[in-house]
Amino acid sequence: MLSRIIQKFRRSANRTPILTFAEKNLEAYSTTFLDVGARWGGGDAWWRLRSLVQYVGFDPDESECARLNSATAKGRYESYEPFALGKERGTAKLYVASQPACSSLFPPVPGLSNRYPNCAEIRTEKEVDVNLITLDEWWRENKEPDISFIKL
Repeated sequence: MLSRIIQKFRRSANRTPILTFAEKNLEAYSTTFLDVGARWGGGDAWWRLRSLVQYVGFDPDESECARLNSATAKGRYESYEPFALGKERGTAKLYVASQPACSSLFPPVPGLSNRYPNCAEIRTEKEVDVNLITLDEWWRENKEPDISFIKL
């Protein structure tokens, strides 16, 4: 029963007068959502908020950001920055895991992936230097947007 209600809501969410009203009248109150570690992009949920939310994804993989930026549909308020966030601008070592979404600036826990076979995708395949920027610097360089949400 619940799944039918959810499906009905999803189908009607694109056509609601409330969304149209919100887009026309609340654009001045739009906000920014930051996604720190945005591999694969923001997903399709954000397009429903259109001009109400500027989605900004950070991922240190420059080729992934380029792919995501080029795949973003026109009219979507979505962009991807090829940086990792850090306490100061510079470079840092990224531990690239066999599943790239599991990569981290923090070194892996030794032996964890050997002890727990389900954690095999966190094994470090290589280490690369990546660009860091502070959140404050990014904020100033991007005209000080209102930020309401940060996903880490």
